[in-house]
Amino acid sequence: MLTVVAPRRPSLVDPRLDELVERLGLDAGANAYLEELRWPDGVTCVRCGSARVGFLKTRIKHECRDCRYQFRVTAGTVLHDSHVSAHKWLLAVRLMLESGEGFPANRLWAVIGGSYKTSWFVEHRVRAAMAQALLDDDRAVMVALARAPDWMRAEPDDSPLEDGTEAAPEEVVRGIHLLKQVAGSAYRRPSLDHLRAYWAETRWRMVHIGADDAYRATVLALLTAGPIPYSQLTRHPGHRPAASRA
Repeated sequence: MLTVVAPRRPSLVDPRLDELVERLGLDAGANAYLEELRWPDGVTCVRCGSARVGFLKTRIKHECRDCRYQFRVTAGTVLHDSHVSAHKWLLAVRLMLESGEGFPANRLWAVIGGSYKTSWFVEHRVRAAMAQALLDDDRAVMVALARAPDWMRAEPDDSPLEDGTEAAPEEVVRGIHLLKQVAGSAYRRPSLDHLRAYWAETRWRMVHIGADDAYRATVLALLTAGPIPYSQLTRHPGHRPAASRA
C-alpha cells in the first residue's frame, strides 16, 4: 500500500518582502517586491521593451516614454486583470506553500475575504503557473489520467494515450503514483477536470522541499506564466466552482 508522506515545509517568505512591507506598507511593499523580481535591472516596457519608463503616481502605473503604453507589474502575467491586491496574492502563495498537504480555496476564502469564486480562481492561477514551470513532467500526468480516469479504478488499463502513443510501464507506475499523492492531500478527491492542476501543486512542493528560495521561485513562476482567463481554467461551459469543493 502506498504511503504518502507530506513534504517538509519550505521556506515561507522571502526576507526581502518583509523588509519592503515594513518600509513601504502592505500594498506598496508587495508591488515593489513583484517589480524587483520581474525587473531586477530596472523596469522595462512590457510592449516595446524600452527602458525609458516613468511612473504615474495618480494612476499607480508605469508609462513608456517611447510607445506611451501604460502598465502595471502584473501586466502579461498570471496576475493580470485581477481585482485581488498584490499582498493577497503573495499571502495565497505563502499559505499554499506552508500547508504540506494543500490549502483548499474555502480556507483561503476565509482568510482573504471576497467571494469563494475569487479564492478558487487565485489558487488555480497559482497552480497553472506551477504547471507551466513543470512541463517536463507533464507526460507522466497525461499517462496517469489516461490509465486511471476514475479514483475507484485499482488497476490501469492499456489503451493508447490521447496523442496515439503507447506508454511505457514505468510511466504508468510513476504517473499513478503522482495521482495517489494528490489523493492523499487536503483536496481528497479533486475533480478530474482539474487533476493536473492539483498534481502540479503537489509536485511543486516536492521539487522545492526545504529550498530557501521556494517562496521566491513560486512568485517568479507567477510572473513568468502568461495570463490565464477564467474560461481557460474551467473545462465545461457554464461551470462554476462550488463552495464545497477545493
